[in-house]
Amino acid sequence: MNFFAKNPFLFWLSLIFVLITIINPVSSIDLLFLLIYLFIIGQKLLKEKMLLIFLLIRPTLDYWRDYEIFHFQEKIINLNSALAILFFLWAGYNLWIWRKKIPKKTPFYFFLLFSLLTLISSLYSISPFNTIAESIKFLDLGLFFFLAFVFSKNKIITKKLFLGTFVLSAVIPILFSIIQIFTGSGLDTFGIHGRIYGTFAHPNVLAFFILFLLFLFLQFTFFEPNKFWKENKKIRLITLISLLFLLLMTYTRISIIALILFLFIIILLKKQKTAIMYFVSFLFLLSLFFPLVNYLQKNTDINPQNSQLIARLTSRDEDADSIAWRLALIRESIPIISYKPLFGYGYGTFPLVWSENRNESHLWDDSAEAHNDYLRITLELGTVGLVLYIIFLLTLLKSFYFNIKNPKTNNVYIFAWLIAFAIISLSDNMLHHTAPMWLMWTWLGANYKTSVEEK
Repeated sequence: MNFFAKNPFLFWLSLIFVLITIINPVSSIDLLFLLIYLFIIGQKLLKEKMLLIFLLIRPTLDYWRDYEIFHFQEKIINLNSALAILFFLWAGYNLWIWRKKIPKKTPFYFFLLFSLLTLISSLYSISPFNTIAESIKFLDLGLFFFLAFVFSKNKIITKKLFLGTFVLSAVIPILFSIIQIFTGSGLDTFGIHGRIYGTFAHPNVLAFFILFLLFLFLQFTFFEPNKFWKENKKIRLITLISLLFLLLMTYTRISIIALILFLFIIILLKKQKTAIMYFVSFLFLLSLFFPLVNYLQKNTDINPQNSQLIARLTSRDEDADSIAWRLALIRESIPIISYKPLFGYGYGTFPLVWSENRNESHLWDDSAEAHNDYLRITLELGTVGLVLYIIFLLTLLKSFYFNIKNPKTNNVYIFAWLIAFAIISLSDNMLHHTAPMWLMWTWLGANYKTSVEEK
């Protein structure tokens, strides 16, 4: 009661919320008001640290992604969309307050140009509603980046707080993943059974979320360990093995490639001779692996490819070859892109355009997504959009490449992360995967201040 006595506004707000909940018969509207109510209380108590709450709850809320809040005509606003819109409004307000703290650097200009193009594309888009919705999702990434930069630079939120939030946000998705392993309740795709997905829509999203956690874990436990990790090497090893096991159980090949690339870049930039030795050793072991598998198959009763995991990593299914499918998607998208080569069909419209124009061989595909950010952007925003996006990534890479060998900065890890992200984007719709993207762009923003200050 003392709390409400000191905050009469919150008292009346709570009373109004209780009355609305009692009177209103629609549960989805009650949930919407609950989100707004909790948001207002959080803003009152936490202020700028509300950013951490958004990061904390997003991975878990993805489990209820299909829960409808309200709909207008045929357009549905689900729980995740409502959260994205709520964050957009809150972040836009805070960005306006801190606008003078945003540095006038090249990456920011290209991000703004690309964002402006996504919004302008709603004027000619074949689906303006989808374009605006997807534009807000992309703008949210920039808002996380900018606010993390400002709050970290002004010591409002420390990097330790960001890291702690990332770890806490992973607890429930990982618990769900463990349950799916023991109960065998994972997804079955392309003849693979039991792919874990945690609280997310697809195993790939969980894979990228765990992959990004691994990037952070490796940096702060193996490459730059503090006293705790130096003294508890067994816990460090168990945690590493557990995360790697979860990553493998998603059966997402590109995440394994990205992890190897991340490690190789770091070792190459830090210790060139060691990197060459590891690379040669890896190639040597790889050259032995396939002959060994063939020998075991022909001369013994042992067939390593009976294991789903080994088969997934070492073979290609003729009936469901994801690589061939992606190449066909690119090949068949070129004529569609050629009709609107400069500015495309509108941001966020790839599934609609592809569904209406795809080849008969793809009529029964279970997905109409591009599975390639560069292809998707080219079709949606044309070559102009693709060029702007690539320049934005390159300028960001250049910013973190500066002083990359300075031991006082974390640039080498962010640089390797960005390279891995750019490679993954060739194989998946990374900008669509909100939870891992919020984590990544927040951490980029929190570390970008190092590059700026050093420069």
